[in-house]
Amino acid sequence: MKKEQENQTENPLSNWIVFPRNIASLYKNGEINRAEFFVYCYLRIQCNPYGICTTHMEAIRDDVFGKEGGKKSVSKNYVNKILLSLKSKRLLFYMDRTGRSGSFEVHFPDFIDPNKKITSIEHLFIKEASQQEVGTVGDKKSEDSTEVEVKNQKLEMLDSAGVAIKQGVNDSKEFRGYNNHTDIEKKIENTLSVSNKVGNESEEKSDAEYVCKNPTRLFRPSLYSELKAKEIAEAVHEQCMDNYLSLIRNEQFWALEKAYGEYKEDVANGKYVGNHAAYLTGIVRRMLKERIGK
Repeated sequence: MKKEQENQTENPLSNWIVFPRNIASLYKNGEINRAEFFVYCYLRIQCNPYGICTTHMEAIRDDVFGKEGGKKSVSKNYVNKILLSLKSKRLLFYMDRTGRSGSFEVHFPDFIDPNKKITSIEHLFIKEASQQEVGTVGDKKSEDSTEVEVKNQKLEMLDSAGVAIKQGVNDSKEFRGYNNHTDIEKKIENTLSVSNKVGNESEEKSDAEYVCKNPTRLFRPSLYSELKAKEIAEAVHEQCMDNYLSLIRNEQFWALEKAYGEYKEDVANGKYVGNHAAYLTGIVRRMLKERIGK
């Protein structure tokens, strides 16, 4: 007992869990719903010092949503949808569980690990996408060479991004938050600066032109967020997925989903939108700029 008290005195914060402030903002602004907020908090508070929580669907269902009269309040499919939504918003990560059951690990960013480094989950998304793309290419060898070339280009992008992420931590040792104005301004500029032109890299082009690396009709989603992004692209007749994929990589997929909801309302109300893809991009720009001011 005495030894335990001494350890607590020497390291009084060892049993504390860090929560990023933006989670409350996401909830208040309607970017995550009540069920997503509760599930996120339930899982994060059980993490080890490296931001990893081991759980299973039944535990989440029963502990978060409880039972009434011995009956389960929600289904495991409902819990799965909540987890997929949180994963698509880059708030947590777990490996694809299609056809699997039992316990699994959930990884969270923004933990200060025992080595005083801030954890990240971006490398896990990159690794998962890369593995799934490799499997897809191997299974589709008979498909035409144009589609294979597009997949190879995507793999090169993933490999390049992976070089910048070392050992799953943010080497700058700084929390990345929505209040970092300079960082977000650069993200907006870099994310939404490409044109919608689809072409071939062998064609002659000026510096102002952009050759699409991921044409919508050829793009094969490997993540839930990519699937939703492609559905949105097809709905607004966006022929290039590059902008939307950049939003996903920059943890700004929420802006695309929210902007698409506003776009649909405008169309339903008879508002003239002209170029549907450009109109949606304009809404995304506005939402990201509004976030900077918060």
